[in-house]
Amino acid sequence: MVKNSFIKVLAIMMIAVLVLTNFSTIKPAHAEETEGIFFSEYVEGSSYNKALEIYNGTGSELDLSTITVELYSNGSTTPTNTDTLSGTLASGDVYVLSHSSAGDSIQSVTDKNSTTANFNGNDAVALKQNGSIIDVIGTIGDDTDFGADKTLVRNEAVTTGSDTFTIENWDAHAKDTFTYLGAHLSSPSDPEDPPASGEMTIAEARNQPVGTEVTVTGIVLADNDAIGGSKLSTYIQDETAGINLFAFDPSAFPNLKEGDEVMVKGKLDSYKKLLELVPTELTKLSENNPLPAPAEVTLEDLQNASVAEPLEGQLVHLTGYVKDVPADPAGGGYNISLIDENFNGTTLRVIEGSMDVGEIQSGTWYDITAILSQYDTYQIIPRSLDDLQVSAEQPEIPSVAGDYEATVKSVVDGDTIHLESPVLGTTKVRYVNIDTPETYAAHNDDPARDTINENQQRLGEAAKVYMNELLQQGDEVIVRVGEEATDDYGRLLAEVIRKEDNLNTNLKMVQEGYAVTYFLYPINEDVYPDYQDAVKAAKDAELGIWNPEDPLLELPFVFRANDDQKGFSKYVGNSDTMLYLAPEQWSEVPVEKRVFFWTEAEANEAGYTRSDDYDGDPEEPEAPAVTVEEAKALPIGTEVTVEGVVTSESGLWGSNGFYMQDDTAGTYVYQGDVDVNPGDVVRLTGKTDEYNGEFQLGNVSKLEVTGTAAIPEPVSVTPAEVNESNEGSLVQLEDVTITDLREANAYGTTEFTAVKGDESVLVRLDSRTGTTFETFPYGEGDRITITGLSGEFNGTRQLKPRGIEDLVEAQVSPTEQLELDIEQWMNGDLSSEELSQKMIMYVNDGTLTSEQIYEILLDAFANFLQDADRKDRMRTKASIKVMKLTLDRVEKEFRNSKVEAVMDRVAEKQLTHRLERQQEWMNQ
Repeated sequence: MVKNSFIKVLAIMMIAVLVLTNFSTIKPAHAEETEGIFFSEYVEGSSYNKALEIYNGTGSELDLSTITVELYSNGSTTPTNTDTLSGTLASGDVYVLSHSSAGDSIQSVTDKNSTTANFNGNDAVALKQNGSIIDVIGTIGDDTDFGADKTLVRNEAVTTGSDTFTIENWDAHAKDTFTYLGAHLSSPSDPEDPPASGEMTIAEARNQPVGTEVTVTGIVLADNDAIGGSKLSTYIQDETAGINLFAFDPSAFPNLKEGDEVMVKGKLDSYKKLLELVPTELTKLSENNPLPAPAEVTLEDLQNASVAEPLEGQLVHLTGYVKDVPADPAGGGYNISLIDENFNGTTLRVIEGSMDVGEIQSGTWYDITAILSQYDTYQIIPRSLDDLQVSAEQPEIPSVAGDYEATVKSVVDGDTIHLESPVLGTTKVRYVNIDTPETYAAHNDDPARDTINENQQRLGEAAKVYMNELLQQGDEVIVRVGEEATDDYGRLLAEVIRKEDNLNTNLKMVQEGYAVTYFLYPINEDVYPDYQDAVKAAKDAELGIWNPEDPLLELPFVFRANDDQKGFSKYVGNSDTMLYLAPEQWSEVPVEKRVFFWTEAEANEAGYTRSDDYDGDPEEPEAPAVTVEEAKALPIGTEVTVEGVVTSESGLWGSNGFYMQDDTAGTYVYQGDVDVNPGDVVRLTGKTDEYNGEFQLGNVSKLEVTGTAAIPEPVSVTPAEVNESNEGSLVQLEDVTITDLREANAYGTTEFTAVKGDESVLVRLDSRTGTTFETFPYGEGDRITITGLSGEFNGTRQLKPRGIEDLVEAQVSPTEQLELDIEQWMNGDLSSEELSQKMIMYVNDGTLTSEQIYEILLDAFANFLQDADRKDRMRTKASIKVMKLTLDRVEKEFRNSKVEAVMDRVAEKQLTHRLERQQEWMNQ
């Protein structure tokens, strides 16, 4: 990266001096391949984890002012976003562009946050020098998906860019692979002193780099069922530190309970600044152990990383004031703002289902025991209501409303910024009273909305650019907070005042036509007139989004309602007439007079009455509730409401779709908005549909997570029984053989035929599950057991595993195992001594009796006995009988003799002798 270039160049010069003292000529690695400037890496990961890496292979320093990056979204032939770089880039170095909200693993190697990194897997990106395209990722004008949910790294053979995208010139890696970012033509990591692979303390493990494999032992702090949220996500602690354990699929590990002592082997990872240990092996050593005593901390301590970071993952105890408890969860939990008398704050994160959040009292001081965690900023996670004790003393209630000094870290979009340090427990600020166009790629991909989507994103980016002019990293600001301090996502709701000139940046965005006013009850009556006067003036002056030559086609809240296809939900009031209308009638109220309400009761509370022109009831009757089985019997296009348990992660097969199942059947749900997890209970309204022959529910108008439940057990079937009767449901194929193993597409999807007897079925492991053909661990002929979703594609029945965890080695019976051993012996792959040892072992451990081994040997030699002459038949049968008698003695000694070891050695010699003789007879 640019910031490391000087150090790299200096280091190279010093090495060169040392090496040249011994060699007259030196040729650097890849010197013969050093030619041009090109994209060397592309990251399209989860959420905002998006990045581009540019490599300078010219052999000389590059003037970055000649370089421009352009993003072409959704098949556009004109740039959606453009970024001209600055500075210089040393030869052999890379320059990383990333999304401003990307995770720490990406930000740590980023040179610049760029709007050109706001792409999806079907968006093309071009690299230009002096106005000419020198490289491209994707095809401009073509929105075919090529890079969704994966990391692409340029092949070492590529030495220059191309204006034609060729997927074969890239190595594909799983989603959220960041290992290679920040360097090209080098191994991802080469530590001088790699940590020992043996067991270490959790504190020692926490000091290792992300990606390091460690083994630790600790006490589980919370039941995973309580705080895991359908994943493995709990915390362990030893006498030195604590750490989060995380895995998407908890079924591969023991169900962890508070007080369990566990040994964990896995790799370190980081998400939203929380250090995680992703297990590969997890062993429960004991149960019901006492928990470590919680560390005493204050909310002020949690503002200081030097104090809080060593305590992350541990039990802590503190006191704080709960002002309000949100009515609805956000992202699987309730974000409750917790403050002290000096307005130091944090988020009390109550995981949905861990307790009855209605029992938490607003306006109350609590003594809290919880686990210290992190989601960009420190937060605490209580495990049950017992962790929340009402304080004996209840001091005067503090008011969060007021002005807080802060420093800008980054601009996210036109109405969201991040701060360097937390205010009231968060660094994320959502501007109040205003709404700017959205910058995210649209979810509703209806071609009729292409123009609207492009218009929304383009003007949203313009608002972001202007916000970057108003505020830059390091600017000092006043964050003005009202009584309603945070939204359901834990973001601070505030006005942001530029400290140097007292400029209200919220109001300025409206005045310049980059934002529309957006007042949601309760409102600040003192500032309401200023904003509404400003929006009317900007509209009358035809500024920005009000420009009739290039207007914003849908106001942001209208765009969101149409994009997620959920419609309008808030009543709209006219502040002049004090009348309110139905949500769909929003356009009948002038923009400078609009106030929104969640409910009619709120509107009445504010003094508004229903208008005589009120049209319709927003609470439309819900479509009839039916079972999934009943829904499948209805005509295509019928609107239904169903409820069931989610059986897959969102997005494994495109968009944000998922499978769900009730007591009668299962189905795929095609939707693009709500993230759900396996085990979530969902209630949704949608229309019956069919895609390539498989039933699904689409056009989802309403989807809510109502709770959690156990994932249904898969039904055991044979390959031929994967059919319409279980389509959309979890099924399991036991002990099938892999045949015709192949790579199904350029993205690394794996397909094979699962065979059992004379039955077979296609199995398709999509690369979006995280496993590619290159990393698929099984081979042709392997016997495995497979769990997955029963599906269909254009008349072909298929089984779709949800991830590599759904495939396990088949359990072979003792009889089958000995038959395989004898077959190996006959083929020369197992010696007579080794087969003897195995037969003795099977008898000693009770796996097989001597009589059972006798019958297996007779069957194994059946073909030989049929074709052999009388003499060979007689002595083969006699030899097998002698082997049985030998094993009879082993069996007898196993039961009641103290000289077992001696007898085993004698038996081994006798059996080996018999087997060697048998081989001689068979080879004659």
